[in-house]
Amino acid sequence: MTTTLDTTPVKTLERFLDPDVWHSSAPGKLRRAAEDADAARLWKVWKKHLRQRDTPSLRSRLVGGKSSPLAWTLTAEAHQQTTGLLKLLARAVAGRGNATAEAAEQLSAWLVETDVTSVDRAVALEALAWAEALPSLSNQCTPEAWIELFDCLLKLTEESVALAADADVGVMHLLRGELPLTLGCVLPELAATRAAAEAGRDFLSTSILEVLDGEGTLHARYLDSSRELLACWTRCCALGEVRKSLRLSKQAREQYAWFITSAIRQCRHDGTQILVDRELGVWSAALFESALDLAGDEADEEVADVALPGRRGGYEPEEEWPRAAGESEWASLTTLRSDWSRSSNHVTVAYDRLPLRCELNVGKQTLFSSSWDVEVKVDGRPLAVDADAEWEQVCWESDRDCDFLELELSLAEGVQLQRSFLLAHNDEFLLMSDAVQGDSRHRVDYISRLTLGKDVQVAADRRHTELRLGIDEPTFRVLPLGISEWRSDSSRGTLRCAERTLELRQTLAGAALAAPLFFDLSRRRRKAPVTWRQLTVGEDRSRVPPDVAVGYRVEIGKSQWLYYRSLAPPSSRTVLGQNRNSEILVGRFHRDGSVEELVEIE
Repeated sequence: MTTTLDTTPVKTLERFLDPDVWHSSAPGKLRRAAEDADAARLWKVWKKHLRQRDTPSLRSRLVGGKSSPLAWTLTAEAHQQTTGLLKLLARAVAGRGNATAEAAEQLSAWLVETDVTSVDRAVALEALAWAEALPSLSNQCTPEAWIELFDCLLKLTEESVALAADADVGVMHLLRGELPLTLGCVLPELAATRAAAEAGRDFLSTSILEVLDGEGTLHARYLDSSRELLACWTRCCALGEVRKSLRLSKQAREQYAWFITSAIRQCRHDGTQILVDRELGVWSAALFESALDLAGDEADEEVADVALPGRRGGYEPEEEWPRAAGESEWASLTTLRSDWSRSSNHVTVAYDRLPLRCELNVGKQTLFSSSWDVEVKVDGRPLAVDADAEWEQVCWESDRDCDFLELELSLAEGVQLQRSFLLAHNDEFLLMSDAVQGDSRHRVDYISRLTLGKDVQVAADRRHTELRLGIDEPTFRVLPLGISEWRSDSSRGTLRCAERTLELRQTLAGAALAAPLFFDLSRRRRKAPVTWRQLTVGEDRSRVPPDVAVGYRVEIGKSQWLYYRSLAPPSSRTVLGQNRNSEILVGRFHRDGSVEELVEIE
């Protein structure tokens, strides 16, 4: 996203003769040179001061790597020009070779060619690199070029205050938070940079609390900027260690520390950010190592060792560790996760907007990361979503057996759509289910669509309606429990995949309809025989129609499970010998015929 600013650099050196330009802590030699009203002499004194002063390293608390910390969220392939400039300016700051002279030569071209009135992420990061290099550049640039750059950067911080509320939150934090902090650190002698840095510190201290839920979870609307914010806040916390007066508030630092845990939870097997394009969710080992070094505790370090790429692992889970699953109704974001290991099965659901987005990772494989779209028709009439409708969380449960999330959305004509996710940890399956619930009998047509990952292969069976998914080899079964397992019987619906889109269609005459999808995530069961069937549900010795309650039995090899769903107000009903008064029941069968509950919602 591009952020628009208005900036008109001022090139005059004479204004630095004004004593008010200088902060009260500026050395007397600078203030005396300004009082002499000799701009040329002032420039010489200023350059000498910048060259000889003890300049603290802004990156002293950051873990090194092959690239600048400003490049943590960039890919060399997509941002070759920007990453090249960041490397050059980092070398200039370090005083290596002719880097400062090369940077000075490129400055005028950057000021001319870069459209600083339309600032995107790459330009904002370049601006930060130029800001850090300002002291070094003073000895190679003309006063006019140096001041033009300084004014441009300062103007960016000033104009960022007026950014629209819908501006890219990552770019906003770079320009309104990190850029003024950087200017204040590298040029503390100037009153304007001091004031800008204090404003940047206050902005970050407030904004971090506004975009996190109080326990470190970022609101789902900002997921695209998650890695940029982690990188920005990590560098800013490091700047606060260099200049204590610019430290963020204690509450903001606490939230940042919890955000690190949340960021680890939201990593794929390769370390990239879930639910965003890999270019926006780039993995950087140096970023996470720096963040953990700044604000992580022992539990975070151990969790990172088992959850992140390139770390030693080998720990057994401890009680002191945070839960692997995480849920925030405020943030409209939930992660169902079996454990902290990189190979863990995990599902992330973002329901801040329509359509809902979800991502399923099974070990190294991302099977889907897309919106879960749905169409509902009643007697042939498409039901629109209510204009002011939002997903509402109905239930969240998490224990050693499973994680369970249920959401609800209002459709037109008083129809409700209830959507649930159940991730069974040891049983290794994911149950995703929709329930369409109305007040009267109609013909209900239901269609849902999920877009599979680009490398996912799909295999269909000629006789059965199940599908198999997987990268390299279709391994993981998808069972449409609400329709027949036999492809020859399509009376209740179909499951198919076309152009990487998994599409489930179901039809029922009644007041409600259940549409469950059972994903078998176990590799060891991949060759086991599979079958499922819809069960008879009874109430008061009578058979209950499928728009009142449904039950399903799934059998894969020696493992069997029961899924029961009430579509009318719960009542005492019987399914497969189990008498229940539940809305939802998911359990595993034992050989003696008993059912062990994984989750029961009453």
